[in-house]
Amino acid sequence: MPTNIRVLIVDDSKDDADLIIANLKRYGFLVVCRRVESSEEFDEAFSSSVWDAVLCDYSMPKLDAPTVLGKMKEHDDVPCFIVSGSIGEERAVELMRLGAHDFILKDRLVKLGPALMRGISDANERKERKRLEKSLAVSELNLNRLRRFFSPQIADAILSGKADDPFKWHRSDVIVLFIDLRGFTQFSELASAEQVMETLQIYYSTIAKVAHFHSGSVGHIAGDGIMMIFNDPLELERPRSRALDAALNVRAALSDLGATSHAHLSLNFGIGLAEGLATIGGIGEMGCWDYTVVGTVPNLASRLCASATDGQILVSHRFLSRLEESFESESLGAKSLRGLKDAVKVFNVLSKKSVTQ
Repeated sequence: MPTNIRVLIVDDSKDDADLIIANLKRYGFLVVCRRVESSEEFDEAFSSSVWDAVLCDYSMPKLDAPTVLGKMKEHDDVPCFIVSGSIGEERAVELMRLGAHDFILKDRLVKLGPALMRGISDANERKERKRLEKSLAVSELNLNRLRRFFSPQIADAILSGKADDPFKWHRSDVIVLFIDLRGFTQFSELASAEQVMETLQIYYSTIAKVAHFHSGSVGHIAGDGIMMIFNDPLELERPRSRALDAALNVRAALSDLGATSHAHLSLNFGIGLAEGLATIGGIGEMGCWDYTVVGTVPNLASRLCASATDGQILVSHRFLSRLEESFESESLGAKSLRGLKDAVKVFNVLSKKSVTQ
């Protein structure tokens, strides 16, 4: 079956170019070609069209093969063949060193077809190898970026196309959990730098493990304040219950954080949860991304968190009424929260009810 090829012929002789084309057609190629003979013509042709190969004479009045090879140095996916008269072994070796794919004598053009076929095949293999390497690098970059925020299962779903790109801004029903440490400023002043970093490492690691265990995502981090997001980028079964389970697990895991190796220092935390329609996506620049939520949902979760006393998990009446499972809670009455127009009926979640209750 004939092979379509696009060749750029660099030759000051139209007759020689016609002979080259005729030989390629006899070999079975369907040839689309253009002949150029100056540096300006070559630049314009090479930049404006896609070529499978360049066939270049060695020496012409306005251009020569070393110059052409220099221009093509960054384009090794387009093979360049020197098609010329005898130029001597030393020059042929030098041209190969400069990047020529092969050297064909004009009185032996019968060798050009097979050489061109091999050269184009080699170039296609290089293109595919580069594409795979680039794809692998992009996948690795994306995977590292995703691992910062998402569990391995969610990251795999995103990379496989089962979930949309979470960093593109979109609207979704989500549950937002805010947690921040209490007494951290005083702790930072009294503790050594090593103690502060050790505590933060335990804190961040604990939050991430709990979030990922419950299919949540770690969103914006600001000092000792962390946001968890549930039900995005993948919809979850029982999203509110999952988020509250995560909050209870966080409380259990962090309850003795301030008393482990630095018992003399006071350190505690508060948690707030809210749910509803919000705007979600990535903010920042490549290499410095945050996955975050904006709108009334994160605002309410943040205000509830700020209102919580040590170890409390605060939710609104609306959140509690829509839970998929039963939890023990106590009413704290209606609270006026900063930045919110209306008072909110607030509940402190104590524990999860067992199935036998």
